[in-house]
Amino acid sequence: MADGGLIDDKLGWNVALSEMTAVISAPLRDDKGPSSGAVYAQPLKVPETNEK
Repeated sequence: MADGGLIDDKLGWNVALSEMTAVISAPLRDDKGPSSGAVYAQPLKVPETNEK
């Protein structure tokens, strides 16, 4: 959950993925007014493997 987020913010309502970024919406987040919404961009990390 995002900092200060509430279950009613609907975090994760929409998710988009690119090669190295996830974009997650919270359409009912109220920080900028009633149901103003928010979008979060999260860099994705490729896990390291020890395969030889």
